[in-house]
Amino acid sequence: MYLVGWDKQEIHIQPKGLAMFGYGNWKHRAYEQRTALFARSICIQTLDNDLLIFCCLDMGCVTYAMRHLAIQRLQRKLGERFQPQRLVLMATHTHSAPGGCAHEALYNMPTPGFVPEHLNAVVDAIVGSVLKALATQKKPIFI
Repeated sequence: MYLVGWDKQEIHIQPKGLAMFGYGNWKHRAYEQRTALFARSICIQTLDNDLLIFCCLDMGCVTYAMRHLAIQRLQRKLGERFQPQRLVLMATHTHSAPGGCAHEALYNMPTPGFVPEHLNAVVDAIVGSVLKALATQKKPIFI
């Protein structure tokens, strides 16, 4: 038996004329949002309290900065219940997502540079989605 919960949170980023992730072309700038980007989470917990969390981001990739900050915030919120090795972050690999969410210079070159507001918006969506997924876990599901 498993307890399962899921949620999705929008990644709220205001386009400011910065380059989008991965295009590497200074002319490709985001001045408006045409499609929402989301963090989608599913939490699966066994009756022995083993917890596995999957979170898929509408982003180009998952950077170390995203994972590190998300883990810090989830540990503060969930304490010992949260185990970082049981968090799986993945991305849809869209190039229409914001850039500047990495500590590595190569990923940030077209943006230009590191954009803390973008990183915080992504991490806010991750944490919000995971916490809501945990809060919405349903009755046991038999598989």
